[in-house]
Amino acid sequence: MAIAALVEQVGDVCEKWGFFHIINHGVPLERHEKIEEAQREFFRQPFQEKLKVRRDMVNPLGYYDTELTKNVRDWKEVFDFMTEHPTVAPASHELDNYEGKLLINQWPDSPSNLR
Repeated sequence: MAIAALVEQVGDVCEKWGFFHIINHGVPLERHEKIEEAQREFFRQPFQEKLKVRRDMVNPLGYYDTELTKNVRDWKEVFDFMTEHPTVAPASHELDNYEGKLLINQWPDSPSNLR
């Protein structure tokens, strides 16, 4: 499948459904299960522990629990992370702003396997 067609399909699914599930990705089931258990362990921790890696205006990666949808608080917790290595991303959504922002994952002390 051509990349452009794949990008179009992913965009279409995200717009219509809001999410998608990738299958046949090659990640072994055992590794997937370990990742799921690590994230469950993280979210079971006391609130104060999760706040140690809370994302903010300086670092948009890490724990967050106050997202809004249409100015209404979502009743969910998230832990955002990205590629293993620090990455420079656009600092703004403005097309004429070429400034970059260095993004670095925040990792909790526990569980130690959430990396």
